[in-house]
Amino acid sequence: MLLWLTLLGLWNGAICNRYEAADAIQHAIFGEDSGTIEATDSPDEDSATASASAMASGAMDEATAASQTQASSRSTTRAGTSGAQTAHLMMATSHAMSHATTRPQRAQNAQSSRRRSSAAYFASRRRRSSAAHLVHRPRTEHAAQPTITPFRQGQKWSGKSYSFSELSQMNVKSAPSQQGKFYRPRVFESVPVVEPCQAVKCHLSMAVMMDSSGSVGAENYKKELGFVKTLLQILAVKAEDVNLKVCVGLISYSTDVHVEVDPCCENSICRIIDQFSDRRRLVYRDGSTNTNGALKVARQMLQGPASFKKVALLITDGKSNTGGSPVDFARSMREQDGIQIVALGVTSDINEFELRGISGHDTVTKIDQFDEFHELANLLLQANKVASNQNIDFMCHRDKSTYKDTCERVMTEEQKAQCVLGEWSNCVRKEDKCYKTQTCKLNGIVITKESLECKCPPCPAGEEEVAGSSACVLCSAGTYKPDDTGVCLVCPEGTVSDSGATKCYTEFDLVDSSGQSVVGAGEGILLYKAGTVCDDYFSNLAAAALCRKMNRPYSEASFRNGLIGWALQSKMEIKMDDVRCQSDVWSECTFSEIDNCSHSEDVILTCRGETETFTSDPAVVTKKASEDLTTTLTTPPYY
Repeated sequence: MLLWLTLLGLWNGAICNRYEAADAIQHAIFGEDSGTIEATDSPDEDSATASASAMASGAMDEATAASQTQASSRSTTRAGTSGAQTAHLMMATSHAMSHATTRPQRAQNAQSSRRRSSAAYFASRRRRSSAAHLVHRPRTEHAAQPTITPFRQGQKWSGKSYSFSELSQMNVKSAPSQQGKFYRPRVFESVPVVEPCQAVKCHLSMAVMMDSSGSVGAENYKKELGFVKTLLQILAVKAEDVNLKVCVGLISYSTDVHVEVDPCCENSICRIIDQFSDRRRLVYRDGSTNTNGALKVARQMLQGPASFKKVALLITDGKSNTGGSPVDFARSMREQDGIQIVALGVTSDINEFELRGISGHDTVTKIDQFDEFHELANLLLQANKVASNQNIDFMCHRDKSTYKDTCERVMTEEQKAQCVLGEWSNCVRKEDKCYKTQTCKLNGIVITKESLECKCPPCPAGEEEVAGSSACVLCSAGTYKPDDTGVCLVCPEGTVSDSGATKCYTEFDLVDSSGQSVVGAGEGILLYKAGTVCDDYFSNLAAAALCRKMNRPYSEASFRNGLIGWALQSKMEIKMDDVRCQSDVWSECTFSEIDNCSHSEDVILTCRGETETFTSDPAVVTKKASEDLTTTLTTPPYY
């Protein structure tokens, strides 16, 4: 019996956690109680209708039952035990007693007990309107609609948890703009910057932060995405019903934080929902848990558009372990910007102290495992009477908008009026015209910018102006331009250049450790276009071919690798690699200008011998080349 009571107590605790989580999300986003939720397993239309009828006809019975439960609990438990907890103990006892009955009877008793438990729980929740973690709001189902005074332009957000019915009475064009400074992350924090867009007006701005850390795993991350998708579907239907404009931002975070959806782009919720089916988006990126970084991006998102209500939903499976503690920053979000934060913990590894600090609530919003996301979604579907996907699909089918990845940042006329334009910038070339600009910044954010066409400056070194246009193009290979005057010049005889060159180089050269050319026969660093050559696949045939190319003695040419002038070689680029030669004629050699070498592999070339070929007998030359080629192809490169 004790084992049954223990197991059933744990099961009831999991149910209680789901109801608490559903109620917290419902209150924060929709500004309503979730008292219509009942413990059902599917969100079909019949169950939604049944739950609504149950609430309408049985509200008094539920309240009475809850009162009796609380009275009983005061005499049998310590102070602080809630009516919901007592109801769960009663349900556990009921289940244990039903163990001796028939299976159909046990199932019926279980369903009846569970419904009584949920009824008592939500009845007690509705009476606890003065709890620290709830903000009192009128129950619009049983009371006349309140009179809402629309916000004036520039009025500060009040911090009230408006319901959708209240928001629907407000003119979205009067949504209050940001008061005070915009938050900007510092460069060393490596947090994405989300520029504001105060000319975008919304009834509700919402940012959802999804944990993709290594402890979550790819499969559980998919369950997390499934829950967020369902939540957005509910949001789409509810907003459509009362004609609300909702701006949604999505964030995924592990060690790094990623902006998945930018609320300033004003994408419809239907188009955002589409992104959950695109494999290229919302991808899983494992790592540590940077909760503080996610909150910093969410704050920028919620400061972006002007809105009456701002909500941040944080989903995490543990405690933050990089980026610093998020508690103080979350407090500034709530107190300075009026942002409501729901911190939803998943699994038993969560840091409850941290989650309470983030949300500012005395209770912890949590579920016990990722598999419970499905039940949590069902509770929200039922509470909001969204019975199936049919109405969502029909609504989104009528939405002909397209998804935007990037969006223009626009500020309000009032904010623009506070700006004083700064000095004109230098004249900058943009394609075939040039412009100078003036900018105005408010709290470090560019509010407005003015541009004026100007006379283009000369093209920089290595570029020249196109005839009949102000556009600049790179000097072609074999030409150069040392400064910003004149046109590209042809390289002197015996020298070469790449496109965009500011000077010309000797194609091949042999220099000593001080950079002076070696005269005649001797050893030196082999240079190609003033850069070194790597010894990968290099051979004596290649040595002979290059000595011959430079008109040096080559019949006894050889090579080695190494450093003979570190001060010189370390400052140079490696410009040639993978040299393969089939004879001592350079035109029969191949090479690459992309390397994977270090300077310890630089070719040190020795040019010696006669200036004649190895032999005038073609058969001997062919034999010598074949032997050397075999050595080249069977000797691995020096990686």
